[in-house]
Amino acid sequence: MMYFLGLGGHIGVWHNDRYYWYDGDRRDGHFSIVGVDFIAGLEYTLQEVPFNFSLDWKPAFNLIGDRHWWGDGVALSIRYTF
Repeated sequence: MMYFLGLGGHIGVWHNDRYYWYDGDRRDGHFSIVGVDFIAGLEYTLQEVPFNFSLDWKPAFNLIGDRHWWGDGVALSIRYTF
């Protein structure tokens, strides 16, 4: 079993007249966000069959735009390995 840690970023731009920000104000028009992403997980590759499993936690935080923390990003991956 191995573990992994990572850091990345995200940028988003869109136009929407029905998006509600968390502060309760409605703002129409163009929106943009810039933020950071983290990832931490455990990974296991089976020796007998060509499969790999991982459990990831992927929190993110927007620095510009809709500023808030997402801490609920979790994923389970099952991959075929060559």
